[in-house]
Amino acid sequence: MANDIVAANGGQIVESSVDIASIGGDEKAAILLLSLNESDAASIIRHLELSRFSVLVAQWRKQLT
Repeated sequence: MANDIVAANGGQIVESSVDIASIGGDEKAAILLLSLNESDAASIIRHLELSRFSVLVAQWRKQLT
């Protein structure tokens, strides 16, 4: 179940497998930060270099579309 994604779809549970190894580090970081609350994400973002932050913003945009 570690590589499975389970999502609610109109009250119905939908399960799909994802190969976690195929997801890049920047994309994993973006997913992690999107899953945190605003305060926790801000605490992490404060420590990023501008270039790394720019990469994460690009990944966030990708995840949200």
